[in-house]
Amino acid sequence: IKGIGPKILEKVDTIIADEESEMDSVNSEIKINEDLLRITGIGPVRATDLASKGYTLDRILTEYKNGKLDESLFTHHILIGIKYFHDIEKRIPRVEIKDMETYMSDVLIDNVDKKLRIHICGSYRREKAESGDIDVLVYSNKRTGPNIPTNEDIFERVIEQFTLDDFIVDSLTPNVNKTKFMGVCKYTKGYPIRRIDIRYVDKERLAFAMLYFTCLLYTSDAADDSLR
Repeated sequence: IKGIGPKILEKVDTIIADEESEMDSVNSEIKINEDLLRITGIGPVRATDLASKGYTLDRILTEYKNGKLDESLFTHHILIGIKYFHDIEKRIPRVEIKDMETYMSDVLIDNVDKKLRIHICGSYRREKAESGDIDVLVYSNKRTGPNIPTNEDIFERVIEQFTLDDFIVDSLTPNVNKTKFMGVCKYTKGYPIRRIDIRYVDKERLAFAMLYFTCLLYTSDAADDSLR
């Protein structure tokens, strides 16, 4: 190009090199944040904060394994995500969820209440070959009354039974409202730890809950992923 000599070319090369270096730094920061988001319980704000403190996914996993992680920086939910990180990252085959569905149905009917039923929603109900986690709806045909246990009492018995069976391994959050459980489970010996959410719903609200936890929640998650 007329008017561009060696000195200007040298300056152009310097500018390009500086831009590439800056972009490499930005891309590195993005990668660190994206890796941190793979830990369940860590959102964008927490990921940015941890990255600013020098934490990466590898550092967190290594320090946790060696018993050197400063756990005061993490919530209980995140610590569970770190503890079972490699298992939770694995996809869940449909056949395994099917086996869990049979197990949960039998346990509830045999050991908790004969009128309890379950529906597994999410990608399993959308007939996907694999799932990232398990969304379970528990409901009963019973109506509440003076001599009938409340929904909260029934749900406590459900979680207690799954825990006694060593099916539920850990809880992510306290079961405050007595109708929702978030945690991790294990089908049986030799299987990986899996993420599971269990919700108790009234029979009258079942159809709406099935719609939300099969389709609407999926659409919302897909939108969040696209924004990321």
